[in-house]
Amino acid sequence: MALRDLEQKVKHLRTAFQIEDTIALKESSEACLQRAAMVNDRGYANLALIGYSLNKLVSKRHIVIDHQWTAIKAKILRELDLAAYSLARGKPKEFGKSLDTIIEVVSEVDHEFGRYAISMEEKARLKMASAAYGLGLSLSQAVDLTGAEKEDVQNYIGWTRMHDEEGITFGIAARLKPLREMFE
Repeated sequence: MALRDLEQKVKHLRTAFQIEDTIALKESSEACLQRAAMVNDRGYANLALIGYSLNKLVSKRHIVIDHQWTAIKAKILRELDLAAYSLARGKPKEFGKSLDTIIEVVSEVDHEFGRYAISMEEKARLKMASAAYGLGLSLSQAVDLTGAEKEDVQNYIGWTRMHDEEGITFGIAARLKPLREMFE
């Protein structure tokens, strides 16, 4: 069941990326992060990271008008297809390799076209970790889930108003529900 849900999320993300729908990419990223926080799954976390990064890529005019964009986009779409296919065949390791390839491609694009001191991947990991923390994970859990640097997340959270807000949190009952469903 978990692989099927993950496969559907990959397909949704792929469709949103193909049509360059920034709103759908952002929503997909947020949904994946919430699921990652609920079930403590790195696959969902990496998919959230990719959704965030792809949203940033397609929103950068200087990237999407470049002559290289068509080939870059085709490569990412191909890897998203491979990721979904791997999940459909019950091969999570192959799924992980496809996600790693997408993250590498995004990092290369960011390195070549980026205009900022902090890389897109670092920023995405930082934002995903702080959002996971806002969903109720401990700082250590959020960092482990997303691969962000703990000190960077602490600094980022300190600069936000996150500690003043009451956000969505997942209690033990909400976290146990998917596990119970999986064993039923």
